[in-house]
Amino acid sequence: MKLNVRNIKKINYSVDEIGTIYFFENKVLRAIKEEYKSYIVDLLSSGLIDELVKNNLFPKTWISSYEIEGYSIILEHEKLSNWNYSHEWSFDMLKDVALMVIEVNNISNKYGYELFDCHRSNAIFNYNCPIYVDLGSFKKTNNTNVWIAKDIFYKSYYIPLKLYSNGYSKSARNILLSVEYFDKTEFRRINNPIIGLVGYRALKKIEFIQKVFDWVFVTDINIIKERLKNRSSIYTLIAKFIKKYFYFLSFNSDVAKELIDNLKNYKLNSMWENYHDEVDANESKRFNRVAEIINSFDNVNSIMEFAANQGKLSSYLLDYSVIQKAIVTDYDINAVNTMYLNNKDRDNFLPLLIDFVKPEGRRFDNSIEERFSADITIALAVTHHLLLTQKYDISYIFEVISKFTNKYILIEFMPIGLFGGDMENTPKTPEFYTVEWFKENFLKYFDYILDEELEYNRHLFVGKRKNK
Repeated sequence: MKLNVRNIKKINYSVDEIGTIYFFENKVLRAIKEEYKSYIVDLLSSGLIDELVKNNLFPKTWISSYEIEGYSIILEHEKLSNWNYSHEWSFDMLKDVALMVIEVNNISNKYGYELFDCHRSNAIFNYNCPIYVDLGSFKKTNNTNVWIAKDIFYKSYYIPLKLYSNGYSKSARNILLSVEYFDKTEFRRINNPIIGLVGYRALKKIEFIQKVFDWVFVTDINIIKERLKNRSSIYTLIAKFIKKYFYFLSFNSDVAKELIDNLKNYKLNSMWENYHDEVDANESKRFNRVAEIINSFDNVNSIMEFAANQGKLSSYLLDYSVIQKAIVTDYDINAVNTMYLNNKDRDNFLPLLIDFVKPEGRRFDNSIEERFSADITIALAVTHHLLLTQKYDISYIFEVISKFTNKYILIEFMPIGLFGGDMENTPKTPEFYTVEWFKENFLKYFDYILDEELEYNRHLFVGKRKNK
């Protein structure tokens, strides 16, 4: 089938040297430039991609029957839903992505390839499984003693993880939000007080010498000779000497894995990290009632839960309801990390570090409402904080949440407001803050199904999204 480029969606923000990515009828197509055709044919026939696919490290990829004018070969990739970004991952999620990238590079080495461009944006979580997605990152090599992407790996993964490990979680997250890598020279000065005594310019000169060594290590001696043909032969002799006697300075997958394995999460206390510690999901009548309600719906199989803390409700629903897929979010970095670790054995649970009313992102990122949706959205025990502490307008809250549900919503209202178990010390609620007021605004966005008191200060509203 021949496609007209005017009728298919081109992904303009993707920087892909080997071709152009298009979306067509829920399909992901990669149109390969003519000069990379032989490279792609060799790569696909090498067995590398097949092994990565078999190990759930790369999306299924094949030569497509579609045709696009100007290209002689079109690839089709398995489409992965719920696209996510590195600033939405917790410490252990980022660490597992780094280890996944190392594994991809190790497998590549078996087939005479290596990853040369392994930055964070080339990986996503396919539910709880990190997966590599950039076909243009593989390069043939005959030298696996040193990894050509050492600098990219160091900046993309080691620096933010090391900052996390040292207790600088906010700095690490700011790096993950940036389109630029954190300056390696600055990091070394911050990370090591002794190196910090060395002036920035002096350290840059030292690193320039290191780059020369790196270039010699990863470059074939014949290419070095060609590059230096107009210079004295002494330079080639020096290059040979470096390659022979300084091999111990090489950085390969083993060195990278040791660096990453040694990093541990430095868990600074956060406000909501322990909120679910005492919750026994199997003993919760509230969780059981939510499951009963969901099981009464027709043709639903997915949920998106906001402010989910450690994700115990979503885990419970995957076990005891018709729900088969869960997207689970919270803005507490420790709670999300616990959520991820507790659900690593599931292949239908996607944890994300997201503040759904105030999401972070970059200009070229797709918004969270473009990337995520589910049959049911759930927001329990959160509206009172948004309304009374953070002073969000109730219409804004419903407007945001309504964008994520394809069918139904379950949302709690807390009539006593910021009640923490002690009525004597519970702040008074505003006069307007009533169940009737909440219901009136709820009905502007959702068709009413039911509302009931689940527990003291927990009033559940259930509805169906209007006009959808």
